[in-house]
Amino acid sequence: MQIQRDIEAQIQRLSDEFHDGDHVKPNIGQAVRLWRASGLDEVAFADRLLEARSITKRRVVNKPADGELGELGLRNKMPYFFTVLRDLLGLQER
Repeated sequence: MQIQRDIEAQIQRLSDEFHDGDHVKPNIGQAVRLWRASGLDEVAFADRLLEARSITKRRVVNKPADGELGELGLRNKMPYFFTVLRDLLGLQER
């Protein structure tokens, strides 16, 4: 399915950008589940991914990245990204 491959590619890039490269597969799985749960078409979901990315980039996150990246002071923003995405989708965890 092409849309799933597109989501996988976007989440791969975001995982790298937000210093969570060790969890790419679980991140992809979570994004695909959120897309399906949202009921949105692929274009609308991609827009939410971009919006969540933009919001996440502006925030300070305290969670250190794993390994050497964390030692360099980089932060893992992927958990925050998914919190923002769920909020944008109206799928907040309870």
